[in-house]
Amino acid sequence: MSTIESLGDVHEETDLDKLKLKDQMNAGDHVATSEKQDKEIAETIKNDDGDYQKTTKQDATSEYVDGWLDILGSGDLMKKIITPGSGNESRPERGSLISISLKGALEDQVEIAVNEPLEFVLGDGDVIHGLDLALTLMELGETALLKVGPRFAYGEKGRKPDIPPNATITYEVSLLSSKAAPSYDSLCLRECIDLGNKKRERGNYLYMRDEYSDAINSYTKALKVLDDSEKVHSRNEPAAMLQELCDLRLKCYNNLAAAQLKIEAFDAAIKSCEEVLRIQPLNVKALFRKGKVMGLKGDTTEAVAVLRKALQLEPGTKIIHQELSKLGAKLKKEQESTKALYKRMMGDMTAVTDVPHSTSLWTKSAVLFGAASAAVLSIMAYKFLHLQG
Repeated sequence: MSTIESLGDVHEETDLDKLKLKDQMNAGDHVATSEKQDKEIAETIKNDDGDYQKTTKQDATSEYVDGWLDILGSGDLMKKIITPGSGNESRPERGSLISISLKGALEDQVEIAVNEPLEFVLGDGDVIHGLDLALTLMELGETALLKVGPRFAYGEKGRKPDIPPNATITYEVSLLSSKAAPSYDSLCLRECIDLGNKKRERGNYLYMRDEYSDAINSYTKALKVLDDSEKVHSRNEPAAMLQELCDLRLKCYNNLAAAQLKIEAFDAAIKSCEEVLRIQPLNVKALFRKGKVMGLKGDTTEAVAVLRKALQLEPGTKIIHQELSKLGAKLKKEQESTKALYKRMMGDMTAVTDVPHSTSLWTKSAVLFGAASAAVLSIMAYKFLHLQG
């Protein structure tokens, strides 16, 4: 992957950074689910009224098998209590800051995760979907086994080197603490930067796994932290730290645009690019992505102009040359099609205006005007219908 194609900062991370990030995420990186699946999950959690038997629409007697609760009714997420907790009222809510101890093992009993303790905001997407969902049904002090199918764990990709594709994982989880997450405006600037950066790294990790929707969620969470902190901590802070905050925001917006481009959320991607260009008008990555998105939307002329600006800043970047070449050929084809259509229309107009000499000047003018108007309208319709792709 070339520098311009890469995320705003991933290529700057060393192998050691990646190993550290892997250690931090060994309970994480969840597979993306479809909107329909997400809706099913949301309804499952929403329907929970404090009684295990009401977490799915199935009959209660079919949910427990040998002490296992089928949380979603599909067999993809199972829970078995080892040590009871403090009661239903102690269950954490989504958005709570929780601390857990965690051990994971594959079906062949190979251990793949040990985290003591692991702290994160429940529901923020910092861990796999299976943990995010099941922990809302655990009580404070409870220890349980969670059997998580690949759909809610690491999916078809697995996680190299320790988790194979389509693996079912059994976790032993203890809920150690649960409390309200601190509001961002109560954090000092250093804490805001560190938290925002952690969520950005999570987004990078998911992006590199091609889990673009989840990456977008993480980048959005990071920007929420950073944008709020910028509003609160805009005065009396060290200039270097404020610059660090600004740089981190730009990285998040650039990476957000890259992920939005991958799922063809073109309008959102352009807005993300413009957030970068508002602060750094000569940011090459933002210019390149904006130009690419505009080309995909059919705004070829404007896309070429934006990419030429990026090329002036980095004339040696091959990927910009390639994109410009592709769009230049497309623009030339569009212009030739328009010219050919105009020619045909003008020919039709000549035939229409070939009227007898005895016809009055006013009649000839009216016919000529009508034919020209029809030609112009036809060309405009052609452009709208055929040149938008």
